[in-house]
Amino acid sequence: MENHQTILQIEVDGRPVAIHARTRGHGPTILFVHGWLASNHIWKDVFDRLPETCHLVAIDLPGFGQTPPLPNGPTTIAQYASIIAKVADRLSAEGFIQLVVADSLGAITVLHLMQTAPLPAGAVMLSGCPIDGLPKGLSVLKRKGVVGGLLRMLQKLPVDVYHRVARGYTRVRGKDPQVMQPQVADAARAAEPDTAEQLLRELFTPVSLETPVVNGAIAALVVRGQNDHIAPAESARKLAAYLNARYLEIDHCGHTLMMENPDAYADAIRSILDRNSDTDSR
Repeated sequence: MENHQTILQIEVDGRPVAIHARTRGHGPTILFVHGWLASNHIWKDVFDRLPETCHLVAIDLPGFGQTPPLPNGPTTIAQYASIIAKVADRLSAEGFIQLVVADSLGAITVLHLMQTAPLPAGAVMLSGCPIDGLPKGLSVLKRKGVVGGLLRMLQKLPVDVYHRVARGYTRVRGKDPQVMQPQVADAARAAEPDTAEQLLRELFTPVSLETPVVNGAIAALVVRGQNDHIAPAESARKLAAYLNARYLEIDHCGHTLMMENPDAYADAIRSILDRNSDTDSR
């Protein structure tokens, strides 16, 4: 079935905000939330491997992909959580949300939401979630103006040169750069620099797990790539214990599981859907 681009209208601080989204299929909804320097495009290969009896919705967060940045300056993770809550409420009014799938920055944001309000979904799957903060080796990126300045400089480069730079960046993510280069390059070219910088700086701060999630009974799955240096195994297992979730590690993958091994990622989604369905039928 063909993917479609659509717009979800929500309100933020009394102002209308158009959230761009990739959609496919009909039936119970699965909501997808991307990570830093990404867009809804990262879910394309996963969409192709999921049943058409599900309504798949992958959003572009403000400042990434086709969704413009919020008008009042750089966006915070707390603002993102509020936006995801509004999107989820909008979708749940149209039908049941089976599952929320979130990666990296998106996973941190959904976790923040779960600690502050009920998530209107049957289950949640979080991948590449850096709950202990980004690695100290990347701390130079915390300095004010570094990320924003780099992105502005790179976005002025010709496309072929930009792709060569992106090829080097993908090595940090533990994946063959020839495979990842186009997706990373295109997403980075579309990112709003100040938004990207603000959010990355926040990602260096560890997430407190002392606050319980609001709907603690929600089914959860924590997924990690075996070679992910951004979200170490210890952090992922700690998150799984906090959520009383199953833990899954996918071999020979880095931080961008859904593009590196979409088959295994789609299998993980099916596994939590099947397990949640079995629980509901008892």
